[in-house]
Amino acid sequence: MNFQLKIIKTFLFLAIFLIVPNFVHAGTVTMSSGNAVRGPWIGYGVNIATLNWSSSKPSSTDWTNTYAPRLGWAKFPFYRIMMSANYNSSYLTQVYRILDYAKANNVQVQIAEWGNGWDPVQIQGHTLGDSTYTPLVTSYMQNLINTRGYTNIKYFTLGNEPNYDPDNYSGLSSYMTAINNQTSSFTSAGLTNSNFVIAGPDTSNADDWLTSIAQSSSYRSKIGAYDMHVYAYDSVMSNGGLETQMANIWNSVVSNDPAQASKPFVIGEAGMWDGGSSGSNSNIATYNYGLWMADYAVQAARSKAGAIAVWSLDNDGVTSQDWGLWATKTNGYTLRPWWYSYSLMSRFVPTGATIYAPTNPSSSVRVMGAKTTNGKWTFVAVNRGGSSADVTFTAPDNTQQDFKYYLYSSSSQTKDANGIPTELSTVSATPSAGITKTVPASSAILLTSVDSIQVSDTTAPSAPSGLSVQ
Repeated sequence: MNFQLKIIKTFLFLAIFLIVPNFVHAGTVTMSSGNAVRGPWIGYGVNIATLNWSSSKPSSTDWTNTYAPRLGWAKFPFYRIMMSANYNSSYLTQVYRILDYAKANNVQVQIAEWGNGWDPVQIQGHTLGDSTYTPLVTSYMQNLINTRGYTNIKYFTLGNEPNYDPDNYSGLSSYMTAINNQTSSFTSAGLTNSNFVIAGPDTSNADDWLTSIAQSSSYRSKIGAYDMHVYAYDSVMSNGGLETQMANIWNSVVSNDPAQASKPFVIGEAGMWDGGSSGSNSNIATYNYGLWMADYAVQAARSKAGAIAVWSLDNDGVTSQDWGLWATKTNGYTLRPWWYSYSLMSRFVPTGATIYAPTNPSSSVRVMGAKTTNGKWTFVAVNRGGSSADVTFTAPDNTQQDFKYYLYSSSSQTKDANGIPTELSTVSATPSAGITKTVPASSAILLTSVDSIQVSDTTAPSAPSGLSVQ
């Protein structure tokens, strides 16, 4: 009778276990040299579109009161900036303002010569890489780097999404011809070296271009950083498929380019395509978009991407765009929920950190770790499941550190009056002993011992260089 009772009790326990949706599942994740991810790590950055900016928008007051404080909190270490050989002084006023800020704050910059038929960006009657366009691009890059001293400009792309740019390119071969012409011009001007390289191919939905470049000795010699655009569908991302897709592409470069270890892997435009179009994303102001981009950020870093630039900073850079971290000036520069999750990632996973990708505790929970150059840690977990999950983070470090705890959930996004995230609590812990936190269903958490002084003092490397681990 007792034996039968035990069986009944066991059955009831298992039944409750299976049907209660909020049961907490436990998992331990350990950062180790074996799951360190290929470097260099540049960081979580942002696209800054300038096509619709003028000398008065944003105004100096807007910049001082809104842009600079937000950029100062997020510490975006990487900007991809829209540029054109056809820009006049009105546009350049804003470009110089951004570059002044970037230089003063050790931000690495990728200049993107847009030139894809958008008036007034495209020089009408000419194509990128031709005998008219090439010297104009070289001239403005000489002005930016040599004359104005923006030596933090590390990367240059010739065109935006060349696979979608029939005005300039008929395919990979014509793109590489333009790259060869521009590279020769840069080299003659003394621009291309270990401190300033061509990033490419900057394609979207044309992964074969990137792998073909890596496989060609003549093509890959012209590329100093591999760059692609990735707009994800949540049907793929929610089960970890985005990481797999991106890792396959980066691994093809690792396998085919003997010089890949010194070349950063860049996602030049990052975002979600659910609800998206070229002009807007219907989800951009929702809680879900913030959760999606936290998941995206984790999967991208785990995949070997070394720099991620989300599209985009604001909604005033391109007419009728609605993709920004905040709304237009007309709409009060209102911050979107994804500002909360993404700015935490950018601020607390700084340039030069070592990224760790331990085995995920479940198919619905993604994790990552980051160790800064001065021994501080950031741990992140994103739970896409319907039940909460306990996650214990451990790392081979016996130093006692104070960890700030942030939670992005539908019921908790603590922030100050200016929308700057604030921690829920602080815990003093030794990474080797482990830190356990409950990650609610459909939420993300971040634990970090990185403080504001360390983030502010993070210096961008003088040249692209890196660690090849995985």
